[in-house]
Formats: sequence, structure tokens, C-alpha cells
Amino acid sequence: MLNLESSPPDSAESNLLRPTDIVSRTRGQKRINLQAALDAQPPASASVEMTFGELARAYLALHFNGADMQMRKWIDLLEHTNAWEVSAQQLAKAGIAMIEHGYSPSTVNRNFSQIGSVYRWAKKQQLTPAGFISPTLSQHRYEELHPLIITLTHAFNRELPLDMVGVVGSSPIAPTNNRI
Repeated sequence: MLNLESSPPDSAESNLLRPTDIVSRTRGQKRINLQAALDAQPPASASVEMTFGELARAYLALHFNGADMQMRKWIDLLEHTNAWEVSAQQLAKAGIAMIEHGYSPSTVNRNFSQIGSVYRWAKKQQLTPAGFISPTLSQHRYEELHPLIITLTHAFNRELPLDMVGVVGSSPIAPTNNRI
């Protein structure tokens, strides 16, 4: 077994770390031999070669958070693409196509975030190659349009003609009989 904490030094000569010690105490201070600590770690696993479809399905098999609905279109698009070779440009082009075909920018942003979650999970599971950076990190996020929210006061509501109570623009308003 590896000695993770060495015993206190017996003499002045033992102030130096021995190669087999990882952590020692010298004059009340903790010291670490980083090389020994690195040598004691298990070897890093090699990345797993897999397609984006395989990666996404592995993630979806473990996460029941509704992601399967968002990920279907991305699995269809990137099914046979190496998971570690998906580029930010591919995602950007697909995002633009989604917006051009009626999806809202916020939906596209949520989809990008979901893909990012898949890659974060893969990194945590040590499936990614060394130095891998998710293509979602450099991906442009689209500006989201926020709906105009109108709050009607009782005084304003009192002034509306009866046929207008209930709808202002395209926002439904609960009709009220409160007359002050």
C-alpha cells in the first residue's frame, strides 16, 4: 500500500521527501510530492470512439428529464458523426435553419444547452478525448424575444369598453366585474 502521509521526520536529513512519500510534514508544514501523487493515480482511460447518436442515446438512457424530445432532431442530424468531431459551425447552421423554419431563438438556445449537458456528462464519465472542448461552449446564443407584459390597474380596466375587456393585443386578460 502507498504511504499517503509520512511520519514526522526523525532527523534533519529526513526533511527531504522520499520518492515513495506523497504527503509529508516538515516543521509543521504539509508538503506534497506532486510527481509521486501523479504516479499513484490510475492511468487515464482512453477516449471512447462513438458517434453522436450513440453518445446521445447513452445519455438519454440515464437521464429522464425530457431531453429525448429535444435531442431527436439532433440525433437524426448527427447520427453517424463522430461525437468528438461535431463543430460549433454545424450547430450554428442547424440553429439558423431551425429559426428560419419557425422555431423561436429560445428553443434553439435550450437545444444547445441540452447538447452541452450531453457533452458535460460525457466528460464526467471520462468518455471524451484529452483536451476535448464541447462545441456548444463557443456557440453563439441567439437573442431571445421577451413578451411585453401589460399590467392593468383597476382604474384602467374600469375605463375599457366592455367588448375590449378580456383581450388586449393578443394577450388574454381575465375580465373583471370589479368597479371602483
